Amino acid sequence: LRAAKAMTGLLVMSTGARGSTLTCPPTTTQLDTFTAEGKQWVACEDLSIPGGAIALVTSSVSSDKEHLPEKGSGGDQPTIVWLPKTYEPYTQGPDSDYYLGLGKTTVLEAKWDMLGDALLNNCSVKTATTGLCEPTWARVERALPVMRYSQGNKAASGNQFMCSPYSPESGVRTFTGSRSASVDATFSDHADDCTDNGFPRPQGYVMNLTAIAHGEPPIVDFLTYVKFTGMAEGLVGGVYPNLIFYFPIQPQNFSTFGGSRYWTMIASPVPDMEGGREQSVWFRFQQLICKGANFGPPCGLHGDPQYYDTYWYSYSPITSRWIRPELQANASGFYSNLLRVKRFWDTELAAETMMEVTLPDSDGTNGTWLTDQARFSLVRSMISRDNTWHPRYGVLPGYGVTLQDGFQDTFTSTATAALEWGAFPYARGVIDNWLSYYVRDNGMITYRAEELAQSGRMLTLFALYVRYTRDSSLMVEHFGKARALAEWLEYRYNMSRSNYPATDPRHGITAGGDEGDGFVGYYESSGATPLQHQYSCAANVYRGFLDAGEMWVSVGTAADRSDIVAHGQSLLATAPEMLSDIQASLA
Repeated sequence: LRAAKAMTGLLVMSTGARGSTLTCPPTTTQLDTFTAEGKQWVACEDLSIPGGAIALVTSSVSSDKEHLPEKGSGGDQPTIVWLPKTYEPYTQGPDSDYYLGLGKTTVLEAKWDMLGDALLNNCSVKTATTGLCEPTWARVERALPVMRYSQGNKAASGNQFMCSPYSPESGVRTFTGSRSASVDATFSDHADDCTDNGFPRPQGYVMNLTAIAHGEPPIVDFLTYVKFTGMAEGLVGGVYPNLIFYFPIQPQNFSTFGGSRYWTMIASPVPDMEGGREQSVWFRFQQLICKGANFGPPCGLHGDPQYYDTYWYSYSPITSRWIRPELQANASGFYSNLLRVKRFWDTELAAETMMEVTLPDSDGTNGTWLTDQARFSLVRSMISRDNTWHPRYGVLPGYGVTLQDGFQDTFTSTATAALEWGAFPYARGVIDNWLSYYVRDNGMITYRAEELAQSGRMLTLFALYVRYTRDSSLMVEHFGKARALAEWLEYRYNMSRSNYPATDPRHGITAGGDEGDGFVGYYESSGATPLQHQYSCAANVYRGFLDAGEMWVSVGTAADRSDIVAHGQSLLATAPEMLSDIQASLA
């Protein structure tokens, strides 16, 4: 996501501890006042561009003794919390701008990685070390367009479902949530509530009732009211899981606003559900009107911002019959949650003690984007998990169903990313959860089918964890299951040697499926379908035996555990035979 326009405004005036006069930084507009963390705040925002930053301004002196001034705030000087916004249109050019000039049809019909080959070979200057091109962000960005359509019902408008838990096509575009809840909040291209939780529907509820409240006609057809092809999305606060959607409004024959007009919706998840299974989300809706075309400045609010605490009935622009007025969702609830999200994730990411990366910006690559992308991917991985640690292959509706929880690739990709990024507490929790609940006593996985290459990769990950963290206690605790996993792989390897003579290329190539969904062919044929022999699977098993063998010998020696040492030595004795068999088969 592109970084928001840099903000240069700094301090605001202060007239004392309790009687502070808070004003917004230059280029921003005051939207609201609110109370949070025992202090009075003003909410400000740069409305001149869609991706303008939010600034939350307060006095550093708190009226609540539990909330102390932020470090470096300078006594009663004001504190500004900057939350940048990003703005990424769904459509950023025609197909002719993408596919590296090879053509969409040609690329999609290719039986090989045509785009990857072009990225590595089609350039004027190649590196001296590899003889290949050095990929840049700008070039990779033009390989494929951003996601324009995420399935679902394109013709849905108003209160109709574009994305529904009751239809086979999920249509989920994005999601947010917390580490503690068991579900996530999912949204369609139109920002619909994909799981029908009861979130305020942007079109049929918020926009329609607001139009009525402003004396405009009820909106009958949103396909002619919202320019859905011009929608955009973004994040609020950098790598925090606050989502924002942008809804451009078509010119209406009853309106004389001229210029351009658009709505925004921010979805800010409660960062810690504290044991609750469901996910609460704070929403802010606001409508802006601009004198220039295509959101060109000057721009300002059209009506007041609206706030919702998870459910549609927590606020209404036309009635207070659902909830007593003093208990309706308000600015303090929304902006307090934005601050909680920031505090929570700043603490969580700091506790991971991950590596700090500063990547340079160049003509073709924005290092800041790459860093943010990696960190935000880790945050999303964390919130996609059920009750902090249990894996999920996806979100609902769709692949978030529980039968997919044990999908092997979810474990291997997450553990690899956490280890390589230096998020060792996260890596430990993921590995501990996997060995506790998803590796079975017989070495198989709590999933409907095997994935041989991933099982071999698991052994390497166990070794990487010990090598990177110097923590051997976790692997000693789970030694029994880790050994059973390796012994199952060794059993498969030995079968491939005994079932085929040395002259057969399948000899010593560990047999098994590499894709879990392929289990149907074996299951429905009552075992008659022969197992596959793939070099990629055999190579992962060999590497796993070599890495885990070295790890177990070292760990067992340090722990004075002869059984652990013996297992490691067994793996190390088998690994060279595996490599020899692979080389002979290839020859």
